[in-house]
Amino acid sequence: DAGVTIDSIGKIDRFCLHPEWESVMEDLLWSDPGGPKHNGASQNDRGCGCIFGEDIVDEFFEDNPPLNLVIRSHEKKEWGFE
Repeated sequence: DAGVTIDSIGKIDRFCLHPEWESVMEDLLWSDPGGPKHNGASQNDRGCGCIFGEDIVDEFFEDNPPLNLVIRSHEKKEWGFE
């Protein structure tokens, strides 16, 4: 969703069993970066969330100064990062 802010994320009811379909919460939980050549957002293989490009991250930073770094992880990496 365009215009997502840290304030709007903070207002999400995170204490639920299943997030609402096509909601910001669902996108936060299930979306994946598409890599440096991916632009925009498109449906991912899971059927929920999306695959997003660097342009989407840049828009998020523009809407949420002074943020300039996103740390995203849900898989254990042997050395802590990849």
